[in-house]
Amino acid sequence: VNIKIVSKNDKTVFSYEEFSNEKTVSYTLENAQKKAYPKLTEQIKNYENEKKNLNNTIKELKEEVMQEVIDYSNLVVDKMIHHTFNSLLLLE
Repeated sequence: VNIKIVSKNDKTVFSYEEFSNEKTVSYTLENAQKKAYPKLTEQIKNYENEKKNLNNTIKELKEEVMQEVIDYSNLVVDKMIHHTFNSLLLLE
């Protein structure tokens, strides 16, 4: 691996060179996977839990809204019945 950073004037600002064989690269990748997989698994579990919590919240909100609609509908029906009853009393 050879890393070289040069300025606009083609002057070397930073240079780094590392020699690795296939075995070293393979070992490094294995270690990276061993460390990354548990972290990824944990993140996936966290996202699944967050999704489950959001779905529960949405369900609760839907239920609350439906109850509000039912309550309002009942109120409207009660007022209509009361108004109709009063109108009938006036007709007598």
